[in-house]
Amino acid sequence: MNMNGIITSKTFYLCSLNVFVMKLPNDFTKSVRPLLEDETESFLTALTGDAPISIRLNPVKTERNPMAFAEPVQRVPWSRWGFYLEERPAFTFDPLFHSGYYYVQEASSMFIEHIVRQLFTHPVTCLDLCAAPGGEIALHSFLTFRRKPAG
Repeated sequence: MNMNGIITSKTFYLCSLNVFVMKLPNDFTKSVRPLLEDETESFLTALTGDAPISIRLNPVKTERNPMAFAEPVQRVPWSRWGFYLEERPAFTFDPLFHSGYYYVQEASSMFIEHIVRQLFTHPVTCLDLCAAPGGEIALHSFLTFRRKPAG
């Protein structure tokens, strides 16, 4: 780190807000330009910008006690239980998070819900080869092996 608080690295540099910002390698940007053409700049902006924050409600919990959002939220278009949040809350301080009421999950991982709804009408065996912690398989198990409420 030099006197100005900048980490001297080819990949990251430190902003005045004390957050790391990705600096993409020149070879990478040169290689994607011919592939993406007019969409290159929006792609590169998306890679270097803040990732959207999304959550997926636990359908089993919401059936018993529907959750109301304090502020308006945008739905994830391909998920019945997915929502985008305007800003990242402190999830670790939220008792609803710890009780399994919702799961912090990237919206693209929720797309499996759309696929399962379109392709399967009965229980199937599924092998989850995705990375941990297993949000996709949890959603898949709810969609394909849904239990009827007791009583």
